Order: sequence, then C-alpha cells, then structure tokens
Amino acid sequence: MRKDCSSAVAHDLALLRTQLAGMPTGPEDLERRGRWRPLLDIALDWSIVLLACLAVLELGAWAVPVALLVIGWRQRALGNLLHEAGHGNLHPSRRVNDWLARLALAWPGCTDLSRYRVDHYEHHRQLGDRQRDPDLLPRRGQHGWLAHLAEFTLDLRLWWSAASGDLFARRTGQRARVAILAWWAGAAGLATLSVGEGFAAAFVALWFAARATTFHVLTMFREMCDHFAMEPDSIVGFTRECVGRGPLAWLIHPHNNGYHLTHHLLPSVPYYNLPRAQHLLAQLPMYRHHGHVYSTYLFGRDSIVASMGAGARA
Repeated sequence: MRKDCSSAVAHDLALLRTQLAGMPTGPEDLERRGRWRPLLDIALDWSIVLLACLAVLELGAWAVPVALLVIGWRQRALGNLLHEAGHGNLHPSRRVNDWLARLALAWPGCTDLSRYRVDHYEHHRQLGDRQRDPDLLPRRGQHGWLAHLAEFTLDLRLWWSAASGDLFARRTGQRARVAILAWWAGAAGLATLSVGEGFAAAFVALWFAARATTFHVLTMFREMCDHFAMEPDSIVGFTRECVGRGPLAWLIHPHNNGYHLTHHLLPSVPYYNLPRAQHLLAQLPMYRHHGHVYSTYLFGRDSIVASMGAGARA
C-alpha cells in the first residue's frame, strides 16, 4: 500500500481532466446547484421520521420495530444530504448551505459540520490510506463480507460514533457541543408544546434508538459497498459505483448515494445530477475500462457482495 494515497488520487483527477477535455460537453452544467430540490428532500425525510413516531403513539409497541427501520432509513438519507452539504452542494449560497445543514441535518445528527467537513476532505484526499483515511474499514483476515459486517456492527467504537455522533468526541469544540444540546432541548420543547409530552419522549427515544440500530447497520453496509476489500491504488480502483434501482438501492443508498465513484471523480456535482454525470463518465476510457460498476447488491457473480469476497476485480 502507498504511504500517501493522495498522489494516486491526484493522478486520477488529472487523468479525468484530460479525458473530459476531449469531450464535446463537460460537467459544468451538472455542477449547478438548485435551491428547492434539497429543501423538498429534507422536508420529505423529516416528515417520514415524524410520521413514524406518530404511528408508534397511535398503534402501540408492536409498531416500534417498523418505526426503527423507517427512521434509521431516513436518518441514512439525511446523513447523505449532510454529506452533500459538506461539499457545499445543498444551495448556491455557502452561508445558506451551512445553516440549512446545521439546523436540519448536522445538529439533529449530533454532528459538528466543520469537523465533518475536515474529516470528509481527508477521506477524498487520502482515499484508502490506512493511517489517513478516516472512513476506511480495513479487511481483517479472510472472513466473508457478512462476518465483516457483523464485526464492524459490533465494534463498540463504531457503534458509539453512530449512536452519539460528535457529541462526546474529544475533538468536538465546546461551541459545537452546546449547539447540538441546544437543538435537542429546543426540539423536545417544541414537540412538547405542539403535540405533547408523549410525542416528544417518543421522538427522542426512537431517534437515538434508530441511530444505535438500523442507522448503524445501514451505514456499515453502505461503507462496505463503497470501498471495502478493494485495492487502494486510485480513485477508480478503490471505489464502487452502484447504478441499480429498486428497494435495496433506496434503503442502502438514498438520494443517489450509490453513484459513489462518480461522486469521488466529480464531487461538485449535486446528488440529483449524479445519474446524468455517470452517463457522461461512462464515455471516458478510464471509467469504461477500469470502473467497478454494479447493478445489484446481493445476488449473482457481479453483485457488490460477491466483489467483497473476491476483492477488486481486475
């Protein structure tokens, strides 16, 4: 493995620029950020979360497992929108982008946006580096993907990070920690005044229970789909692209997050334009000949889980 993977990342980005220069049209139009699509998606995700909480109050305890699945699923969706905000892709104005992210995505997820942005930049710049990539899930022995998923899911450090975010992390500044606590105090107070104490208690309990269960499992599998068991020699060699549609794609990679190779190559393209950007990249030799592109997660020789077992394809 390279000591510093940034040189491999820089090589792929330089090659990308060279090959895009030979195309009749580039990605510039795809990089334009809309004002309303992210707002609508955030509103929809939060509406589903709140409806799941109401369902538990109306239907009783038997609805809790379904609510945890639904809430964790939309927490994963909101996390993907936070990822977009980290790149400044939620709104044309950077100030609006950051405040929208903090109020609707970061603080409810107990995340410090500034810290997240620094760590995620390192993930892009040092992709696959064991010492420098903060998102790396290393392969441990020759166990299969399911055993690795169980190991990552049961890892107490990873579980605590999913359950509590940055709230108790040493690197989190006092100002960010106070902002997170203030958001939750305000949200609980508003829920109590508008709907009642029962709803406020259900919302807080279900939110954090979902983060510690469904959200955590989905996040671990999502991370494995993106990079696990691949050769860290370049962006193209270390990143999977999932272009599949259907229930599993909606569950694991909401908001087009499965277009992960396209995102690493064109991080300024907002999520709603990633399918079109992928069609553009599919015309380039570096992507067409060396990209790891999948249309299914679980079944068949060309599924993502099959590639996890075999390692990166040649």
